[in-house]
Amino acid sequence: MLDRLFIYPFLFRIIFRYGNIIVTPLLVLYTIPLVTFLDEKIILAFPLLINLFLIYFLNRHYFNLYKHYQAEFLRIEYQV
Repeated sequence: MLDRLFIYPFLFRIIFRYGNIIVTPLLVLYTIPLVTFLDEKIILAFPLLINLFLIYFLNRHYFNLYKHYQAEFLRIEYQV
């Protein structure tokens, strides 16, 4: 049996680890004007809902990864 160790490249490890920290504030900044102008144009509810779903699912995915793979968050080991 072969034991293999697969390690993500450095850039992808940084994206998986810290991408949420960058993307969530950007989505929140984009959400603020949508909420502000929602009274004037009701059509802005559609991009607002998309933004809120993106924030929710992005953070849910991040916390699931962190909870289940806390010790090996930046590394994946498997046997072949």
